[in-house]
Amino acid sequence: MPLEWKTTTIHRLFRDDVEITHWKQHDPKKLLEAINSKPLRTVEGIPKVRVYPFGPHELAVREMGPYPQWKYFDFLRQTAERKAAVVEMPVAKISRRGKKDLVVTLWKKGTRPLGDFLEDTRVPVSLRRKAALKAMRVTAMLHDAGFIHGHIGTSNFVVDKQGIPAMVDYTWLHPAKVLVDKSQAELMATEAPALYKSEAELMATYLAYNLRATHPAPSHAYEKERMDRLIQKLVAAYERYRKK
Repeated sequence: MPLEWKTTTIHRLFRDDVEITHWKQHDPKKLLEAINSKPLRTVEGIPKVRVYPFGPHELAVREMGPYPQWKYFDFLRQTAERKAAVVEMPVAKISRRGKKDLVVTLWKKGTRPLGDFLEDTRVPVSLRRKAALKAMRVTAMLHDAGFIHGHIGTSNFVVDKQGIPAMVDYTWLHPAKVLVDKSQAELMATEAPALYKSEAELMATYLAYNLRATHPAPSHAYEKERMDRLIQKLVAAYERYRKK
């Protein structure tokens, strides 16, 4: 069942009106009040992410630039409605006259960066390996949707208390088809899969590095061999997850 959305215009005394596209069950004034409060923290990046408290969850707020970034809210909304969201759950888009739109997404409380989780020796190795495999599954889902992340890595994933990873940085997302010349059908057929494979291999490399960081090898040659085997296993898992 599609999520129900509503657009509300809020009139502010001595200030420009604000237009909010939001979930119907959310009070837009409370959303606005939340992001006008002091942020819990700021996550550096392009753009910066300001995180605010919102009931049992947290709101992640970013300023989004011009095309193609303005389309990302629609992309997030469509994937959520198909129950195929592999990035942050969209909550609202806030439009302000003369300023960049704000895209508001929902974060779970108690999450931590995936890289930190994978290097935490207090976490059983089996759980860390499962998280790495699930991150490759999320990457496969994104590629199945026709998108390249563009800035992939363990720093762009968080895990919850159960060790389940979620992709939380979508600001460099691009449809794979616009990264190659659409007028050349043969080039498109060969280049788009190559883009997916390259990004999957990069993600696997980051995951392998974090997993191996707590288990130093006795020699550089042995470490390289061990890393290569782990990367190959992660890429093979990614290929199994891809829809044919």
